Amino acid sequence: YATTGWLSASAATLLAEFQLHTVATTIGDQAITEIGDGTANERYGVYQATGDNLLYGYVYDGGSLDMNSLVAGAMSVNTTYKGGIALSANSGIAAKNGVLSALDAAFAMPTVTTLAIGATATNASPMAGAIRRVSYLPQRMPNAQLQALTS
Repeated sequence: YATTGWLSASAATLLAEFQLHTVATTIGDQAITEIGDGTANERYGVYQATGDNLLYGYVYDGGSLDMNSLVAGAMSVNTTYKGGIALSANSGIAAKNGVLSALDAAFAMPTVTTLAIGATATNASPMAGAIRRVSYLPQRMPNAQLQALTS
């Protein structure tokens, strides 16, 4: 979905309420939601990773993975989760069900144009599951508020 008119270039909070119907250990990474530029070079979002079955918040800028923060606690199939990421330059954190990742303090905000739900903006890493809600806020929510929004 095009983001013209409502997307902030300097800060963002991206949230999703979702269920997985299978885990990434069997099918590969599952992108839950992402905002990107239609390439793999400029994007941010949340995904469930192959191998460890955890939720990650990530940022790619200039083709480089600048943030990849994991949230503790393996995910199970057919369980509802609330996850998200809050970002501004040099300040990013991910959350799942009220648990925060470590703060990442060394990245630039990517240049983005497109919202993707259930896959990446390049239509890769499709999610096998259901998404109940995606929310975007054009500001970086404080850590405590992100924690509350995902509880």
